[in-house]
Amino acid sequence: MNKLRLSTLFLTLMAAVAISSCDSSDPFDPYRTVPPPFDIAGKEKVTLPNGLIYYIVEPGEGDDVVTLRSTVDMFYTGRLTSTRIFDSSYIYGALTPRRMHLPDNIRGFNYGAVGMKPGEKRKLIIPPALGYGDSPGAPYAKDTLVFDIELEFIYPQKVAN
Repeated sequence: MNKLRLSTLFLTLMAAVAISSCDSSDPFDPYRTVPPPFDIAGKEKVTLPNGLIYYIVEPGEGDDVVTLRSTVDMFYTGRLTSTRIFDSSYIYGALTPRRMHLPDNIRGFNYGAVGMKPGEKRKLIIPPALGYGDSPGAPYAKDTLVFDIELEFIYPQKVAN
């Protein structure tokens, strides 16, 4: 009986790998299911005094907005300006957004998310000083980073008594 269960599990796993690898030439590429970069043609460019640039690709809705202290559910993909992906919430085909507490990210990501409303999509262009530039030896310390971010949910902030 255990051999039958193992065989069934193995065949199911192999079928899932075969099906999921249909959209990529490399079935081991952890980013094969990442959506294409956001199109910013015709979108307004916003440049902040700290050097961060962002584009509102699609506006959000509602009264809630992200602050520097927010906890959010968000999809994101980080690319170098060469378009090489270095991080994504879609890694290994993930279909749910990642829960993030904004103060825990690089400064440019945090600043770029401030003011977003649920459903909003932005493209962030983060200069090295707001990315990993202040982390000596970091692999992307001298790189401009490009993030496509999509806000799904803002968690209510707890009020201290």
